[in-house]
Amino acid sequence: MQKLESGSAHVVVIVALIVVIVGALGMLFWQNFIQDKSQDSAIKSTSSAERNSTESEISDDDSKAKMTPVSDPNNGYTVLEDWGIRFKANQLAVSWSKTSVDSYNKTSSNTYYFTTNTWKNLAGACNTEIPLIRSTDKIVSMTSPPKALNNEMQISNYYYYYYSPQDACGTDATDINEWSRQSRLVMSFLDTIEAKK
Repeated sequence: MQKLESGSAHVVVIVALIVVIVGALGMLFWQNFIQDKSQDSAIKSTSSAERNSTESEISDDDSKAKMTPVSDPNNGYTVLEDWGIRFKANQLAVSWSKTSVDSYNKTSSNTYYFTTNTWKNLAGACNTEIPLIRSTDKIVSMTSPPKALNNEMQISNYYYYYYSPQDACGTDATDINEWSRQSRLVMSFLDTIEAKK
């Protein structure tokens, strides 16, 4: 009988050891894997919340930046990008082109032709545009000298000039007066020349 009790005691001890070992392994598993994952999740969700908060702040800053536009220093000016110059914009619908509306003027990379729709559509107008010329040198001409712009001061290594238009053709006094008015408006527009900002 004592043998039986001794065997039962061994079984109880072995079962107790197994329970302790399984408990210890369970505890180690929980600490190393399950608890780490839940802490990682907590850390990740905290990091995610912080990141979202930071992104939200950045996003708010971006929307503030979008709401406060940077002002363009050339706003309100007519700009000729390729020449790096600008003119003060006005109500006059001035148009310009590298090609002339008059056949006697030749296309040149150093000339723009300025006009208005009203001016070029007048009946009996002889010259309906003003050539704007840029030159690396000052222009000196004995016959029909060009008018210097910017007091003949250089803008981006160039001097700028325009030629006054010829007189209006025709006999209609109203057309002749309008022709003169349009040419003066274009010349006034050209007089506002300055370097593009």
